[in-house]
Amino acid sequence: KDMMEKMKADVESAETQVRTERDAINKLAEQLPQFHKGTREYQQMEEELAKRQANLSVKVNLTKSDFLQREATIYHNVYQEILQATDYYSKQNGIDIVLRFNGDPADPQKPETILAFINRPVVHYQKNLDITPAILQELNRSAPNPAANRGGVPARQGVPFNK
Repeated sequence: KDMMEKMKADVESAETQVRTERDAINKLAEQLPQFHKGTREYQQMEEELAKRQANLSVKVNLTKSDFLQREATIYHNVYQEILQATDYYSKQNGIDIVLRFNGDPADPQKPETILAFINRPVVHYQKNLDITPAILQELNRSAPNPAANRGGVPARQGVPFNK
């Protein structure tokens, strides 16, 4: 969550930069009619506008690509942590198989949750067999201090459960 919030702040910053550059390009475009078509000044202004628009377009596409890659890396890192914690917990507790499962109840006010609830592959389970709370508790407990990391996507250390 902290990593995604950091990225969201970076996205908002990038959007502000894009808006600022778009405003500058628009102001430049408003100056274009001051020049007569066919003059050297008009041609230079057109070239400047085209260059800045092209550069902005390239920058926006590269930034989008970067953010998509960062998001994928975050998801991958977090999922690896979950797998590592689940593996360790399972070995410590003699669990041979762990299934992906969502035990959230259906919300009658949200039809999509009812359909998801009805289509769950697991119809009944003993609540005490759900290891999700134990895994989440350990992941949250072993989470690094977000203030300590000022860079891109942190690579967290392995999870051994501290029992």
